[in-house]
Amino acid sequence: MGRARDQPAEPNGASEDATLAAVDAWLAAHRSERTPLSRALDAVFDARPDRRPTRVVLELAARSPARPRPRSVVAAATAVDLLHARTLVRWRGLPARAPDSTAAVLVGDYLHSLAFEALVEPDDGVSASLLDAVTAGVTDLYAAEAADADDDCVPRAATRRVFALADAAVDALAGDPI
Repeated sequence: MGRARDQPAEPNGASEDATLAAVDAWLAAHRSERTPLSRALDAVFDARPDRRPTRVVLELAARSPARPRPRSVVAAATAVDLLHARTLVRWRGLPARAPDSTAAVLVGDYLHSLAFEALVEPDDGVSASLLDAVTAGVTDLYAAEAADADDDCVPRAATRRVFALADAAVDALAGDPI
């Protein structure tokens, strides 16, 4: 479980930056400037510290000798990015809103659904093993959150689960070469 957490947070070259740009393009295509939800999502995305779990997926996938399909890498990184943002909303809340506010819960649920939409868009050919890995990681993340809901260390534990999810996604990508 520690492999992803131990990776540097800095970009590792032009290919990682280009793939991160593809993640950002997917996110931008799924937001509209006209809705309150879009404005809440913008606040969430702007508040993310360094997107470290997302960068880890990109870096480890780039280093993989299996050369995973680029669309699968973008799907995995986008899902991890959205689930990391969802975890931040769940434990930190939204600007001017508590973590347990209705708005924070709804935005978190929306981020969760977008993560899976990134994985299963029509005609993209993302592997079932990647979808299975992310589903198992999310199940583990949510179970840990529910079990420790009153513990002050839950945000840190939830972040560790996001990195474990990133590890599982990278392992699934290694089994899905071009």
